[in-house]
Amino acid sequence: MSQELSGKWYMVNRSGLIEVDISKDSIINRSLFTDLAPKNDEVRSNEIVKTVHLEDRILIITPSMRDTTVYSVMTLINYSDNRYFQMAWNGIDTTSNSVDSLIEIHSQDNRKLYGYNVFSEEYLDSLNSLKAIEKMPLEDFKKFAREYVDRIKMTKKEFKKYNIGYAAVTYNFQLLTQSLYEVGYNPLQNTRTIEPLFKKYFDDPEVQSILNEVRK
Repeated sequence: MSQELSGKWYMVNRSGLIEVDISKDSIINRSLFTDLAPKNDEVRSNEIVKTVHLEDRILIITPSMRDTTVYSVMTLINYSDNRYFQMAWNGIDTTSNSVDSLIEIHSQDNRKLYGYNVFSEEYLDSLNSLKAIEKMPLEDFKKFAREYVDRIKMTKKEFKKYNIGYAAVTYNFQLLTQSLYEVGYNPLQNTRTIEPLFKKYFDDPEVQSILNEVRK
């Protein structure tokens, strides 16, 4: 599985991309602008101790970033033919000094997992060829808003357990870009491109009605 996942992958955030470079024995993360230019020279590297493919998820086991004497797990779900996977935000955060015990804990976990989209380097050109949000008509915006609200409603209860600090901002922006992708638009966006889209259609009564469902 490490070999299958090897390569560069990209997660969208509010100001650019997070590059996740996976090799057979390590993961390297760095922050990029949307055009793939590095934001700074800072990189975060971690050793891959073991990769395990369970029935509904992939476990990447690494030394914990907080305490390298124990192991932690990055949980990947919905792997899709080298196009993308999702990095679970509600995966188990247990650490252990035993790799086997971590695998057993995750093997017994039957909860519904939700994740952030992480796209392969090879798939970026296809994403950029999707429809541009600057040209989105009102009817498509309503479809996008409906998808976005439905995703909030589906995950809202679970996310309350994980709403700590900056997590809420990351979670919300991910739902926005996932919704764009689901309705056929380029998800490689940032706040500067998405905010004008909302301003353009926010005053439409039907759009307001859809977005107000989040408060119920």
